[in-house]
Amino acid sequence: MTAERGDYESAIAMLRPLAEAGMSDAQYALAFLALTECDVISGSEAFALFLAAAERGHAEAVRHIARFPEFLTEGFKSPLSTADGWAWLLRAAEAGSVQAQYDVGAVLATGEWGDGSVPVDLKAAVGWYRRAAEAGHREAQFNLATMLMEGVGCEPDVV
Repeated sequence: MTAERGDYESAIAMLRPLAEAGMSDAQYALAFLALTECDVISGSEAFALFLAAAERGHAEAVRHIARFPEFLTEGFKSPLSTADGWAWLLRAAEAGSVQAQYDVGAVLATGEWGDGSVPVDLKAAVGWYRRAAEAGHREAQFNLATMLMEGVGCEPDVV
């Protein structure tokens, strides 16, 4: 079988049986298609697939559950509350999602999450930025360096 870039039908045909068999990477990949220009997978199906992969420990699926977008064309949005979304994001960060570690650091540095219910905690932000930075996340490296240099959330660390 030869497939070309953007051949969503072929990708779905290969991924769906694996996803239905419980393979978390296939569930994640199939759900991720809905976040691209592929309109074959609905928002509600994508959410269910991300959730199934997350329940099997797929850290990036957990992150996508936390930050699931609203699908305006079909009127679907995440059923999670703001507090539940934050709990899922923390779970993703703790499970090793480097992007989630950065996201948690950013939220804790600014307090910007949903309805503003997450308080600013600069010391914790430094810790999460550090984890993401050590894993190679460039924005986390920059933000951590800036916070260390200015002593925001920590003692200044200027060499």
